[in-house]
Amino acid sequence: MEVGWGGILIPLAQAQEYAAQLTDLVCPLNSFAADLKAQKRGSHPQPQSVRKPAAGYTWDRPAEPPLPLFTDEDLEWPANI
Repeated sequence: MEVGWGGILIPLAQAQEYAAQLTDLVCPLNSFAADLKAQKRGSHPQPQSVRKPAAGYTWDRPAEPPLPLFTDEDLEWPANI
């Protein structure tokens, strides 16, 4: 199979190879451009994501074990299909 751009055809494998090479180039290039913009403005670069502090988890054992979520009959139904 061939892929065409503006009347020029190239094999699909070659197009995929070019796409992979360009993807590897884009991330560092975008980072570099963002850093240049930040330097031009005289500000620090913005963080890439917003993070919330992790919530503290507590776990207390119940005084009595909880009722079973499933009965034996509930768990056997797939075998009876």
